[in-house]
Amino acid sequence: MMIDVVTSQALLSDVQNTCYGGIKDKTAKRRYSDYEKMVLEQRFEIMTQNYNSLKLRVENLEDQAVIDTSKYIGGSGGSTFDDRSVKNGKPITAIRLRCGTFFDSIQARYGSSWGPVHGANYIPNICINNGVDFEYQFNSTEYITQIHGSYGAHVDSITISTNIRVLPRCGGSGGTSQKTVSGTRLMYLKGRRGCYVDT
Repeated sequence: MMIDVVTSQALLSDVQNTCYGGIKDKTAKRRYSDYEKMVLEQRFEIMTQNYNSLKLRVENLEDQAVIDTSKYIGGSGGSTFDDRSVKNGKPITAIRLRCGTFFDSIQARYGSSWGPVHGANYIPNICINNGVDFEYQFNSTEYITQIHGSYGAHVDSITISTNIRVLPRCGGSGGTSQKTVSGTRLMYLKGRRGCYVDT
């Protein structure tokens, strides 16, 4: 957006030429004040447009980026799930876990919208789990940095760490131990699910 320099100079000259003996023409002064207001409004509009454009570019880059996908742990049963299509460029703001003999299910909230449940409730009336539901809310500066899991045919347990705290272990104590994410920021969930979280 361009500002008419000729017009601005003419307005400035108009004000200056009407000043004599310390007395300013009120009409010219008001015109110049209106001009200053217009310039400030234009600058604010440009800054807002630039900010929104930059924000959109960052969100697009995040969605297009090659995410460091962690190594899969667990079994090969169940069907695949991938929350990338439902996250809509939003960060994980909460996690729901169902924890029992195994790591039964997981669900992430992206921004203000919950994604699908992966695990226990995937096949209603068929998957009978003895797990207890837990929900963890994250503040605006908190994010998941590491997931430590143990696995066999299924994921036996997971322990989620954020940049602020370590959440209680979810699931049993068996299986082979493995870190699935470490030193990064978890952007979305991906794996395999059936009656439990398989991978």
